[in-house]
Amino acid sequence: MNLSKILLLSVKDFFTKEILFKLFLVVLVSILIAYISGFYLLDFFFNHETHQYNEASISESIEASLGEIPLVGVYIASVTIWIAVALLAVVGVFLGFYTAVLLSLIIAGLLTPSIIKILIQRRGGSIDNIQGFGNIFTAILKILGIVAIHFLVFILLMPLMFIPLVNILLIFGILYSLFRYMLVYDVGSNYLSQADYKSIASFYNWDIFIITLVGYFASSIPFIGIFSSIFTVIALFNYFYSKAANSTHKCNTPI
Repeated sequence: MNLSKILLLSVKDFFTKEILFKLFLVVLVSILIAYISGFYLLDFFFNHETHQYNEASISESIEASLGEIPLVGVYIASVTIWIAVALLAVVGVFLGFYTAVLLSLIIAGLLTPSIIKILIQRRGGSIDNIQGFGNIFTAILKILGIVAIHFLVFILLMPLMFIPLVNILLIFGILYSLFRYMLVYDVGSNYLSQADYKSIASFYNWDIFIITLVGYFASSIPFIGIFSSIFTVIALFNYFYSKAANSTHKCNTPI
């Protein structure tokens, strides 16, 4: 099965009743966690700032500061403040969006075993065909290792983050790499044997690159990004399922 057929099949699987129900759970939990976290974070900063400052002291401080600078300086300060607020708003939206995507990625990882069972049964197969490798502890250690490595890379490349365009490319590359490694390992370890995983899910696999890149680009679209991890899980499973079936067929073919 070629890649275009795998992606089309994944779209059909995505809109089945069982998958949509799990998708609803992902969206619900992601929104709840993001909302609760944002609410408590906002409440913390609001209480901290209001405790430190009051309206009278702020007014006096502003009047004293404005009295010491020329009128042009006042306008420059106002423009600077508005620009800073706008930048903070953009950064806040960016961080909030990727937090929601990361949460959906984690939740989708927890749902991967059940999604694989649903898809195998839709193909007319048996759950006995599921091999998998490792356990919950090795999976957690692996995921933590992936996250730690990407965080370390981010820290090491921090000086380059202040260069325009370069910072965008670096952030894109690091987040894509994290997205790919987490989902490929999650799906592969829950379905393939370790030997098949090493042979199929290689770093230079072009098909996996396309599948995960499509999923990652989808994660950059507001609201749709919450669904992208589930779709990528489905597409990766269909790819692994096709490759494993071809491998089994070749092994059973007489020479």
